[in-house]
Amino acid sequence: MIGKIINLTDEDDVYSVRDRLAWAVSSGETGRVIVVMPPRSQHIYETVHFDLIRRAGLQLGCEVALVSSRMGERRLAGEAGLPNYRHVRQAKQAHWWAETEIKPLRRFTAPRRFIPNSLARWFPLRPFIVKLIRFGVALTALAAIAGIGLVFLPSGQVSLVASSQNISTITTVALDSKATKVNLVDRTVPAEKLETFAEGTITVPTSGRKEVSASKATGMVTFFNLLSQPYIVPQNSVVRTSGGSTPIRFITIHNQEIPPLGRAEVRVEANEEGVSGNVGANQINQVEGVPSVAVRVVNQRPISGGSGKTVKAVSRDDYKKAKELLTAQLLKEATEKLQKEPEVAKGNLYLVPTSIYISDIQNETYDRFATEPADELRLDMRIQVIGLAVSPVSLSEIARAEISKKVPRGFSLVEIEMDRGDEVEEDAGVRTQVFVTVRGKVGAEIDLGQVRNLVRGKTLPEAQTALQRNLPLQRPPQLSVGPAWLTNIINRLPFVPMRIQVDVKRES
Repeated sequence: MIGKIINLTDEDDVYSVRDRLAWAVSSGETGRVIVVMPPRSQHIYETVHFDLIRRAGLQLGCEVALVSSRMGERRLAGEAGLPNYRHVRQAKQAHWWAETEIKPLRRFTAPRRFIPNSLARWFPLRPFIVKLIRFGVALTALAAIAGIGLVFLPSGQVSLVASSQNISTITTVALDSKATKVNLVDRTVPAEKLETFAEGTITVPTSGRKEVSASKATGMVTFFNLLSQPYIVPQNSVVRTSGGSTPIRFITIHNQEIPPLGRAEVRVEANEEGVSGNVGANQINQVEGVPSVAVRVVNQRPISGGSGKTVKAVSRDDYKKAKELLTAQLLKEATEKLQKEPEVAKGNLYLVPTSIYISDIQNETYDRFATEPADELRLDMRIQVIGLAVSPVSLSEIARAEISKKVPRGFSLVEIEMDRGDEVEEDAGVRTQVFVTVRGKVGAEIDLGQVRNLVRGKTLPEAQTALQRNLPLQRPPQLSVGPAWLTNIINRLPFVPMRIQVDVKRES
């Protein structure tokens, strides 16, 4: 009778299975328990694990059967002595049998014993003819051993230089951060996205020029009184020009009384510094404010004295230069940080330099406005940098698969090397294609067993001729026989193939 069915999850291991068996027994269920393995599991079960489950069942007093859809788990459970089935229905219908105990063998007769202190057992008396036959057999055995020694004692050395050549190819490898495994058909390898930050400050000299005012223009203007009574023009009264798109204003620097229907001169000063205040005669002809109803104005002489100077100022090119220099500096610092990532530093990942890019500029602050007079421009910046890293093993796998397509018939790939080239960016930070140059050496395939069969039992000249006739060699073969004292008796390569050592080298 089935007492309990325990359905395991992919997180259960052998220890949690034992706990669940103990819980099933403690809950009052007796008899037999079916343990159902999950379709997928995070843990790898071995024979020893199933043996622990079987022992746990014996200790708890219940029989355990295993149900698994995987043949490998059922086989391991069977090796551990657990009944195993593919479906729960089969486990319910099948007849389980308890493990029978094997009883030790029992001796029914006493062991045979020899007579102590007796030499008859070791030196029995035998007839002379028997002794003679045995001596002949021993002599024949010694001769056979000597003959076998003459066959097996010699050793041979064959050194061959097989024909080889160099091959190369250029291929593109796609680095995909969303891929999970190497795809030899699409030449895609999984890539890991690495991220870091860098921030810094740079100061560059300004290259722009700007004219700035140095002093204000001054001069005399004449006021005409329109009234039949005296009128005082107050200090700071404003007069201006009327010509041009932008009027130039001047300010009186003192009070001045003008007689009725008379006139008087008043000193004025330009409102702003610079050469713009220098105007010709009769250019000032407007009065602003309240005095305009009582007086008229004109400058009968030119107004002069306004001056300016050229100073360094911030230009748009300075913005561009500062950003380019600081960006290059921060990108270099970020690349060094990425190179120091643990997996990259250990060589487990290769950081593709051309895949590194700035994903975000988090701060870009200039301390001066454009055209502002200044000798230097300062820029503060913080950037986020992302790069793609790939396993060198994955790249080598693609490289070997591609170079293998170039191997001629009758040759095998001996060694490869690859150079990682430029990239062709498709989707920044997600998928990048990299050019990879693969170079390899291929050598002619030489069967060592065939070499031994060609030279066994032959003299050195005969063996050399046979090798050159039947194998693709770059140079004549080198052969030797040892030991040296035996070559005077048997100057041949050994008849036994295992006594012939073959060394094959490949040169371009």
